[in-house]
Amino acid sequence: MIKIRGQARFIIKALENELGFTIFDRTNKKVFLTQAGEQFCHGLKQVNEALLFLIEQCQNFANNYQKQIKISTITDSFTQTAFSN
Repeated sequence: MIKIRGQARFIIKALENELGFTIFDRTNKKVFLTQAGEQFCHGLKQVNEALLFLIEQCQNFANNYQKQIKISTITDSFTQTAFSN
């Protein structure tokens, strides 16, 4: 468990360094979101919802597009006679 916490702390610190702001306020043994962290998490939720919506739209488009592709053959005896010459 300590190894996992250490790895998580390292990853979070690296993310904070890359982002340029502190996500978590670490006091004693408690961890709280900073104001920037709260805003970041709120924004991530919106991005996630938008991404899920986009994926659903694209899946629906792909399914509808596939359903619209139809290959048929002419089996009517009139059209077979008319086009055989």
